This record gives sequence, structure tokens and C-alpha cells, in this order.
Amino acid sequence: MCIPLVGLAKKHRKLERVDYLKTKPTFCLKKSLVAKNIQDIENQFASFLLENLKKGYMLDSNFVTLIEFDSVIPQFENINIQMRIMVKDPTRECELYPAVYGIHTYHRGSYETIGNAYEALLIFAQKHNLKLKGTAIENYFRSSFAVSDESSMLTDVILPLKD
Repeated sequence: MCIPLVGLAKKHRKLERVDYLKTKPTFCLKKSLVAKNIQDIENQFASFLLENLKKGYMLDSNFVTLIEFDSVIPQFENINIQMRIMVKDPTRECELYPAVYGIHTYHRGSYETIGNAYEALLIFAQKHNLKLKGTAIENYFRSSFAVSDESSMLTDVILPLKD
């Protein structure tokens, strides 16, 4: 499968290290929506997270919060996403999020340069003839909510592979 690399990372073309990843199934709270733009994602995600923390949910420390995009290269307007918060003690509101097998890389820094991570993953997939599912997952370890300095942000960018 040939994936065109259409000018993904325009600035700071440093390629990230890519590895294979297999997660375990985990319970989560989910919210599906269409976000107007990146700022809308941040606002809605913050509300979703705070609302559920107020309900007393304890977060799973390994795979905490993630957003799943409906394409390999996330768009920046009218974005179809599924937000998930991984929890330790599931209730009826929770669902089981299946194990993910894919390739991933850690992106350090602002979301402005996250295209570097996607570019590295797509190059790796092409080089190794990997078949992608066509979705992308961003798992936020240190997000803009948690740190004031953008250079301290840490995001795990995952491209699931077809079985």
C-alpha cells in the first residue's frame, strides 16, 4: 500500500523513532463528536475529562486519555473523533476498548510539530510494507492541560495495523 506524504511536517523535519506497539484491552468512557477545529477538541476534551473526574472515576495510569481520528492524517476542521478516558474501576457507563496493534512514536513538543510523528510513521509503514487500518490515535501523557511549557508536552502517536 503506497501512502502519499503530502507535505505533512512543514517545520522542524526531525523524524521520530518508530516502534511496534501492542496494548492490552482496557475499560474506558467514550464520547464521539465532530470538532470544529483543534481548539474545539481541547475544550471539549477538557470538559469531558473534568466531568468524569467529578463523578469519581480513577484514571488508568498506563493508557490515560486518547483521541481516535477517523483517518491516518487528522484533518484540522470538522474533525470526526472519539475521545476516550481509560478508567481503573469500570461501571455500566464504561466499554471495553480493544487491544491495539500498530506502530507508534512519542512526540515531544507542541501540536504544531506533531506532523513530524505522522511523517515518521508513514515512512516506516511504507518502508516495511505495512497495511494501516486507516485511523490514527493520539494518547496524551503530558498535554496542554497538564503543562505550561509546550516543549514539555508528550504525545504517543499510534497508527493501528490491519490484522
